[in-house]
Amino acid sequence: MIAPVSNPWVSATRIDPGASWRLFCFPYAGGGASFYRRSNYRLPEFLDLIPVQLPGREDRLHERPIDNLAELIEEAALSLKPYLRPPFAFFGHSMGSLIAFELCRKLRKLQWRGPECLFVSAMRGPHLPSHHAPLYNLPESALVEELRTLGGTPGGVFEDADLMELIMPTLRADLAICDQYEFLAERPLEVPICTFAGRDDPKAAPTMVDGWREQTLSRFSLHVMRGGHFFINTARQAVLDIIVSELSSFSTTRHARYRGRSEWNSN
Repeated sequence: MIAPVSNPWVSATRIDPGASWRLFCFPYAGGGASFYRRSNYRLPEFLDLIPVQLPGREDRLHERPIDNLAELIEEAALSLKPYLRPPFAFFGHSMGSLIAFELCRKLRKLQWRGPECLFVSAMRGPHLPSHHAPLYNLPESALVEELRTLGGTPGGVFEDADLMELIMPTLRADLAICDQYEFLAERPLEVPICTFAGRDDPKAAPTMVDGWREQTLSRFSLHVMRGGHFFINTARQAVLDIIVSELSSFSTTRHARYRGRSEWNSN
């Protein structure tokens, strides 16, 4: 039976208890759960895709956006706990990758069951320093120009003054999470990490995404896609197909405890 959902963090009208896997998807800075709407994908029956909705956007626009990662992770862990039924996996794009990674570490500290796999997209290894100036405190005009270069926001958004006034607090809060992130060294995760990078991404080049190999004691893979930071806009299904392939074959590798070599794929 399909179970209804009434949790603001879970942007899904139902949870399928019969699905073999649950994939929790975390948004990029300024993004919302609608990006991961099920209708955007061809999904296999065994996979239940669960978009995570953060405060301050879309149907949670009336809520205060959270600009502190520790606070965000604390609230996410408590709110998502009832749905973290194994086996499940995490996926994040850009900022969503940091959230997914730190949530993995939070679950480990709490001694709760964590994901069986972590999928990371368009984010440098978390221990690597950023070579870009902070964006969250830029004047609006300068921030808009920076966002235009990344290509993830429809151009019409910048021309709508009322819409910009609504989304700017959330966008700045998200960027503050990314810009002020401080990596704290811990034991690497014991779950496989599968990463995605845009071949022409100025913020997270493939060599920087490859740094995630240092954060796992298990398998690691890197998939290089055509495009820049928002390659996922045109490669959503291709990324999902790789995820589905990984999860499909997971039963034969889930107990691996070795460092795998990087797989450089061009798609």
